[in-house]
Amino acid sequence: MEPSESNITDPSRFTNPLCRGEDPETFFIDDDEKETAAMSRVYYRKAKLICSKCEHIVECAEWGLLYEKYGLWGGLTPLERKDIRRKRKIRVIERE
Repeated sequence: MEPSESNITDPSRFTNPLCRGEDPETFFIDDDEKETAAMSRVYYRKAKLICSKCEHIVECAEWGLLYEKYGLWGGLTPLERKDIRRKRKIRVIERE
């Protein structure tokens, strides 16, 4: 099932997300525009490990697919999400 706005929970409403309390910079590299697969593996290694153990990984990834261009969401880097969006014909929804 493709994610849709109606069934996506804002990550700020998650109960006990493992990223809470972590340094936000763990989930965002400085220059996502120039991200490469190799950079992703290095820079996001710790974040991906945290996400892999989180009970909210699926909901967070769905949120990221719909709303986020930058950072790691649900264990997915910006490039990974961009690739999934292209394959599934999903467009990022701009939030106000």
